[in-house]
Amino acid sequence: MRRKEMVSDLLHHSRLGSLQWQVPSEVLKSKDEKVKAAWCRGYADGDGTARRYEVDFDSANRPGLEQVQDLLQSLGISSKLRGPYHRRPYLDRFTLTIPKKNLSRYAGLIGFNHPSRKHRLYEALKKPRWIASHNGASREARDSLPPSGRDSNPRSTARKAAMLNRATPPERPKTSNPVSFTFW
Repeated sequence: MRRKEMVSDLLHHSRLGSLQWQVPSEVLKSKDEKVKAAWCRGYADGDGTARRYEVDFDSANRPGLEQVQDLLQSLGISSKLRGPYHRRPYLDRFTLTIPKKNLSRYAGLIGFNHPSRKHRLYEALKKPRWIASHNGASREARDSLPPSGRDSNPRSTARKAAMLNRATPPERPKTSNPVSFTFW
């Protein structure tokens, strides 16, 4: 396929540019969760940020982020749109945030392909929710709280294990040469 044909095909699905991009209508109208999740994963790999307690998407395009928020909502993942944040002389920025309480669902349905983002999401999922929400408490106070992250239900435990496996970073190849480069 030639470059001209590829660009033409890309422009058919969406307008490019930081202020004009949008979620393709085929994705928004799709009944298949896998299609929606795959688009969200690709977008997250490009513009997402995995933090200790949340996943963020930053953009100058508020309508585009609202479409992403609608897409996430259709997958059962709640999020919050914040902004504008003024960055003179640059364009104002908006942030779509998926909070800690929704990260396990996000990891199970969408996740990341990007190795470092996948690793940070995995680290965020390893830390129990109740410790994250009581971060300022002393160790004794935290230890006395009920471990809401633990579940004795085997089905729930299996689901959590599957989500952690999806968010587990890939193993790096081991080499005998101390000077080697790995390209992902």
